[in-house]
Formats: sequence, C-alpha cells, structure tokens
Amino acid sequence: MGKKPSKIAATKPRKPRAQKTPASKPRAKKVTSTQMTLMPMKKQVTKTSPKAKREISVLLAETWREGIDPTGYFMSEKLDGVRAYWDAKKQKLFTRDGNELKAPEWFTKGFPSFDLDGELFGGRGNFQQTVGIVKRYEEDEGWKIIYYVIFDAPTINGDFIARNNHLIQWYDKKMSPRIVLLAQTQCKNRTHLDKTLEDICAVGGEGVMLRMPTSAYERKRSSTLLKVKRVKDAEAKVIGYTKGTGKYVGMVGALEMEMPNGKHFKIGSGLTDDDRARPPPIGAIVSYGYQELSNEGNPRFPRFLRVRKDVTWAQILKQQKGQ
Repeated sequence: MGKKPSKIAATKPRKPRAQKTPASKPRAKKVTSTQMTLMPMKKQVTKTSPKAKREISVLLAETWREGIDPTGYFMSEKLDGVRAYWDAKKQKLFTRDGNELKAPEWFTKGFPSFDLDGELFGGRGNFQQTVGIVKRYEEDEGWKIIYYVIFDAPTINGDFIARNNHLIQWYDKKMSPRIVLLAQTQCKNRTHLDKTLEDICAVGGEGVMLRMPTSAYERKRSSTLLKVKRVKDAEAKVIGYTKGTGKYVGMVGALEMEMPNGKHFKIGSGLTDDDRARPPPIGAIVSYGYQELSNEGNPRFPRFLRVRKDVTWAQILKQQKGQ
C-alpha cells in the first residue's frame, strides 16, 4: 500500500482560515490543498463490475460567470475524480448514474450510517487511471491508491453549513482511513477567488467549486453550486478523423467531433503523437477545453483534454437537455 497522503481537511464555516500544508494528517479545522501521492501500479487481473443499478440523483454544478459575486461562498478544490454516492442503507457506493461501484470491503469499512456525496480520487492528473480502477474490481491492489474525498451529506437536515459541520464532527472521530474531508474556505472577495484558483491550478488541480452557504442539497443541476475554471470545457463525440500532413503523415491530423446540439467541429490541438497514432475510436466521448463560443456556436481554439470513459453519449445528451 502506498504512502497515505495528507488529508484534504475541512474548515468550520464560522472560522475560515488560510490554506496550510501540514506534515501529518490535519485536524478538520485546518485547510489544506493536498497533492495525493500515487504508487506505481502492478499488472493485475481484473473482472468487470456486475450491472447493479440504483435510482440516484445528485447535486450538479452550473458554471460560474463574470458578474456573480463570489463573496461569502465556500470554496473547495474541483477534483479530477469519479463522482461517487455512499448509500448508507445499502452500504454500497454508486456512480451518479446509479451503477454500483464494487469497492473492496476493507475500503468501505468504517463508512458512516448516513449518505455521503464525494469523489473517488487517485491524485491530480490521474483521472484515467482512477476510472480504470474503480470501474472494475481490482483485487485490492488498485484500490490502495484511491481515497473517497467527501464534500456533502445529502440526507442530513439543514443548509450546507449544518451539513458540513456534521461531516466535520464525524470526520474528527477518524472512523475510516479511506475517507478524506474536502477543505472548505469562505471566499472574502473576487481577489481571494482568483488567488485560490491560481494556487490550485499551479499544483495541477482543475479549478474551484463555489457552494452557497445557506443552500439545501438539491438533487439536480443548481446555481447554488458553481464551478470555476481557467478555461471552459465540454464534451463531444468523435465522428471521424482528418488525415495528418507534414510530420503527421500517416497519423491523425485532427479529430472530427459532434456536439450534443449536433454542430460539428475539429480538434487538432492538445493531441500527443500517441493520440495521433492511436486516436480515440469513433463514438468515443472526448472532453475538450475552449476559449469561448463563436457567434455560430462553435468552440473557439478547442484543445483535446482526455477521453471520457465514465459517461455515455446518452447521458451527455440528457444532461444537455436538463440545463
């Protein structure tokens, strides 16, 4: 088992503090921005998780935009992990789409008697590796690098402050070594948000999540939860390829993409030589970054980010209709 990372601690809402990086597991009242340490993965024999589903709805974020004052919101790091819901009654983890995640029994030992919302996290920049582990039953080894980073307690009564305080009280009892409580820092102003975003991105993080302190847990997309990123991102489906030229002869020059609204565009930037030699298959879902949409609704300066294996195109279309 790899070295246990220092925890992403939690800050009590009434006493926000500046972020610190402790040498050991912090108490919940301290705030940290933690880089998780990953151990080299050994080759393992895996088996596909059985198809067990549960009707589940989780709180989904809208995108923060200029003009929304972040003052008073609680800030936390936007994690690059797999969304997971702990069903305390069933004593199981599920994806946000209701598929059971076959975590080993030792992983969920000590999990609470109330529901949790969080992400299975294998470290910054390790999304594909994390998905590969949690979507299959890795016989103990793979799960040793995974931590369940929690940020809400959906079935606890009260607003976000009350729910977060409940999480702090439970977390302080140190019931589970696999659970990490995500840091929450109250935003002072726009400058504070910009600095936090800069610090998180500097260590490889994705961005910042803003949570309205008096908000209820809504099981839908809501403006009470906002994501803040340096660049906008979205998902599209691979429908074809453009042949490479020059040094890319014999490889893919660009991916031909289809947006959920049916518009087509191409992604050439951000592809590695390996991506060009072995591109994502037709029908694959790709996350891409872009600066803004043109007047025609096409993404300007699209850049390949990664292949999404954790969602289906039908789910992307459903989310688009729900916005």
